[in-house]
Amino acid sequence: YEHAGAAILFRAFDTDGDGNIDSTELAAGLSLWCRGSQSDRIRAAFCLFDADGDGTIDLGEMKRYLASVFKVALASKPELRAV
Repeated sequence: YEHAGAAILFRAFDTDGDGNIDSTELAAGLSLWCRGSQSDRIRAAFCLFDADGDGTIDLGEMKRYLASVFKVALASKPELRAV
């Protein structure tokens, strides 16, 4: 799961699916995460969970996403490791 979070986020930003994130996709993705409406942010978060794009979140996708979230949280806040 080491790079799962990056891969999921990359797929969410790569809206045309060409395997590259251009400046427009980057700007749109960052804008959505920072300032999008609540429904836009919810849809974007669902896209991150739904790694295979089938419209549902299975247990494996949930585990991969949560593992990535916890890894980032622990890396950014070492004091959480003692909890």
